[in-house]
Amino acid sequence: LSQGEYVAPEKIEDVYARSRFISQLFVYGDSFESFLVAIVLLNDDYVKQWGKNEGYNVDTIMSSELNTKLKRIVLDDMIREGKRRGLMSYEQVKAIEFIKE
Repeated sequence: LSQGEYVAPEKIEDVYARSRFISQLFVYGDSFESFLVAIVLLNDDYVKQWGKNEGYNVDTIMSSELNTKLKRIVLDDMIREGKRRGLMSYEQVKAIEFIKE
């Protein structure tokens, strides 16, 4: 990262992959940026069940309004998992994007 820290993406991916929201992910960082980002493939079954339990229409769970809220929820879940597993603050992802399979 730009502050000179070395991060091992595989270690971070292994930690975040424990989130029930995530099916697959790719963590990226380079020496020109001060934080890590992740590309996330959601676990559709879990997201639909979560949405149903939270009272969302599962057919519109990825609409732009819900997408923004879902990103925050997934990122918060990732950060909690990272803290639980001992990731340093610079190893924590600060932004995510969802992709479809």
